[in-house]
Amino acid sequence: MEERDLIIGIHIRDDVFQISCQRGLIEGMSIENEEIPKDIKEEEDVTTKAVLFAAKIKQVLKEQGLEGFEKELRLLVFTAKDIGGKTGEFLKALKDGPFSALPDVRIIKEKEALFHYVINQPRELKGFEVLVIDMIDDELIINRAITEKGRRPLPVLIEDEDNEGLSRPNDAMTGEQKDRALSILDAELSALCENILKTHIVTGIYLLG
Repeated sequence: MEERDLIIGIHIRDDVFQISCQRGLIEGMSIENEEIPKDIKEEEDVTTKAVLFAAKIKQVLKEQGLEGFEKELRLLVFTAKDIGGKTGEFLKALKDGPFSALPDVRIIKEKEALFHYVINQPRELKGFEVLVIDMIDDELIINRAITEKGRRPLPVLIEDEDNEGLSRPNDAMTGEQKDRALSILDAELSALCENILKTHIVTGIYLLG
């Protein structure tokens, strides 16, 4: 029997979607800013819309060498900027329709999705900690997941602070300015992680932003 160790996250934001793939502890891949085709956006029947979008997801995964991903999949997570109202209905139609035969399909709020890698990590991680540094919004949030042997990982928020001091690039910057800002940000985050590692046994750090 083949080992199912592939986790896929589908993140929907306005007119685009992103696919995050994680296999095991190390190998990962992100497919960013794939446009949602016009016919899918304008389709009013939620069931038809789900079928069309599922076909688009499979097409993108096939182009990235993940054809037949269903055989390896352990968890498929859907999240969106807002999962209420019509978006919530659409995600439920995806979960209960085209992807209903998969072993584990979930709809998770965007903030909770930070932990979907952590909570479903293989057993080897138990007894250690994983950190998720979230820079998606206006504040820097460091989430810590503590894992105890034989128990489900427990995510704990350990830090929530204003990140205005970090040298984050923005869309108004030129290429050279953006490269410089990224270089400074890299050094600042390295220093931050170094401080964390002085007091924590960490097996993985994920940076979202």
